[in-house]
Amino acid sequence: MNRRNRRSSRAALALVASLSISAWPAGAPAQTEAPPNLGELLERTPPAEPGVDATGMDPLRRARDALLAAGDASAARNPAEQLVGRPDAASDPRYADDLVRLGMVHTLLGEFDAAERRYFEAADVIRNAEGEFALDLVDVYRALGRSYIRERRFVEAITALEQAQHVSQRNLGLFNDAQAGLIDDLTAAYLGLGDIETAGRLQRERLDNAIRRFGARDPRVVPYRYGLARYYEQSRLRGAAREQYEAALETLEPLGDDAALLEPLRRLLRIDLLLRDRDTARTRIAEILERRPDLPALKRALALTALGDFALARDGDPAAAAAHYAEAWTLLADVPDERERLLGRPEMLDFVAPLTAVDRGARGRPYAWGTIVLRFDVGADGRARDVSVVSAEPAGLVETAYVGRIREAHFRPRIVDAMPAPTTDVRYTHYFRYYVAE
Repeated sequence: MNRRNRRSSRAALALVASLSISAWPAGAPAQTEAPPNLGELLERTPPAEPGVDATGMDPLRRARDALLAAGDASAARNPAEQLVGRPDAASDPRYADDLVRLGMVHTLLGEFDAAERRYFEAADVIRNAEGEFALDLVDVYRALGRSYIRERRFVEAITALEQAQHVSQRNLGLFNDAQAGLIDDLTAAYLGLGDIETAGRLQRERLDNAIRRFGARDPRVVPYRYGLARYYEQSRLRGAAREQYEAALETLEPLGDDAALLEPLRRLLRIDLLLRDRDTARTRIAEILERRPDLPALKRALALTALGDFALARDGDPAAAAAHYAEAWTLLADVPDERERLLGRPEMLDFVAPLTAVDRGARGRPYAWGTIVLRFDVGADGRARDVSVVSAEPAGLVETAYVGRIREAHFRPRIVDAMPAPTTDVRYTHYFRYYVAE
């Protein structure tokens, strides 16, 4: 592939994880929590870069990519299949990329055998054209690994992702930061197997790679600290997560940029809310907002929303929370997409999944992942009502505990016309572990 097509192929890969797993009714977007890191999404990617199209297939590609970006894999199937089914498709320099994207369609539709075949075909095309260690193979192996993760074939996912990492390191060096996403995917696969030790080691290595490259106090290391902290949060190690957010704050403070400090402070506030032991982050956010009325609207709105969350879930003060949310809603009047993303749906604030027998039991026993789907309404006060279980597989293990935790949790309510509003028919999917026979 030429360089432009290589960039297009790499950009396409993000679509594998950019679409939500389950759908909510209108007005209530999906919230799905997978095993740690499995649900972590990449940025949505724009359509492929424009350029010379010797085959005249750009309209089909644009349609396919737009439908994929919109999450409509069923509609994307037809143009994706047309592109690879042409008699002369194999001579097109973008053929491998087209195969990968058709594999993504199959993955999102749950057609994992078909997806696997397409990824293997793409890998063969690239190997034949560029060699066994072509850098373009990283994208294909990673897409294949993510497909295996979705299918819960974690051993195969690790094999594919480690091959991608090997190719990346061979081309870009042992500690290249381009493999950061691969390490996240490998973490997800090892967590799926229940290998918490390896998953944690991988996330620490991801941070260590950045420190070796940039230095421990370089601001470019901060996103890697966030990544490790997210792993700790998802593993219920919130004290360890706090340490990483505090280290990020210490790195950014010498820059003298109040706006930059708001991000780690908001993350620390979330930990404070869950652990219920401090309010230092809340105090500092409030101080920054008071002395910096000139902050960009989005940064200010994010900070105000965080203060509202704290007031609602920690202080039990819905009136103060509503005032913060209203101010944030008004600030985002000129950016309706951001306002909808931040305030247009209920958001869980302090839900803690109940421990299962696996969480409490001895390590080493084989287990599998189960799924529970709950339905409830969220009132304007941020509390769940009429909680019921839509499905649980396997049944009879966790339903009562999950219903209880949802009833105890606080939600940021949907904001309409600057006022908290109720939301009906909210669906929430969560994964849990249970022991299986040897």
